[in-house]
Amino acid sequence: MEKTDLDNGRPPLVLLVNDQEWSLRSLESIIGPRGYAVIRAYNGFQGLERMRSSTPDVIICDLELGDMNGLEFARNIRNMGLPRYIPLIITTSSNPGRQLRLDALEAGAWDLLAYPLDGQELVLKLKAYAAAKFDADRATDNALMDDSTGLYNMKGLAKRAQELGSHAYRHAEPMACVVFSVVPNGAGEATNEALSRAMAAVGDAIKVLGRESDAIGKIGRSGFAVVAPETNKEGAILLAERFSQFLKAQAFDTSDLENFVIQAGYDAVSDFREAPMDPTELITRATSASNRAEDKMDEGWLKPFIGRNSRF
Repeated sequence: MEKTDLDNGRPPLVLLVNDQEWSLRSLESIIGPRGYAVIRAYNGFQGLERMRSSTPDVIICDLELGDMNGLEFARNIRNMGLPRYIPLIITTSSNPGRQLRLDALEAGAWDLLAYPLDGQELVLKLKAYAAAKFDADRATDNALMDDSTGLYNMKGLAKRAQELGSHAYRHAEPMACVVFSVVPNGAGEATNEALSRAMAAVGDAIKVLGRESDAIGKIGRSGFAVVAPETNKEGAILLAERFSQFLKAQAFDTSDLENFVIQAGYDAVSDFREAPMDPTELITRATSASNRAEDKMDEGWLKPFIGRNSRF
């Protein structure tokens, strides 16, 4: 197997979506020996399932997939909340006119190629597209914001917590963190799409209620953390209770959270100058407390961190 000359530590993963076995074999015979890992899907629905279980670096799908066409498939994957910079190539056995090319681009495709494919051209384009995807991945990893919510990602949240902790230390001020976790309630189907909707609802609520001085970020797949300066234990509890009341009055009236519940945990210090911890430890401890919380938004939904070094 040849290398792709892409310095990313792993072979690029290509999702092939085609309802014709011979087409799949032909594509795999071209790109497989060039260092690309391949996963197959035989219709649009199966392709979407593959997207959920394993995010590819490039997608090559046919215009005709049996259960849907390639344009519908392209629009569906762009609506799944996945990074929009995943390259998508649509192939077709027909002669693509100008309007079809425009429709493909509008649907989110990067390219439209007609059979018979030029193997050398495909490999060169695939190399360029995969390199662009890897560059975007690295840029995202190095960024401080979460694309799906507009809030801090974990790296950004940790950086901001350090800044707030330094200020709290200098002024001997209190500081707290509250973590909210979105958890399936077991009463219905909790799909990835349903979780995305629930996370969007919770994220919107936190953005409405958060103070300008707070650092708010997404942690993991299903959690949010609020790092609150000048906030003691009582302030952390008040923040969580305000959030609870807001969700009960607003988001629970919709279907976004019907298969989920909110668990929460918090940690707080009354004088950060006296706290023997890194500021990011507040996030870790509040997350630990959230994991202990009962799965219902009542008196058991919010838990404090209990540990040897707790300071309330």
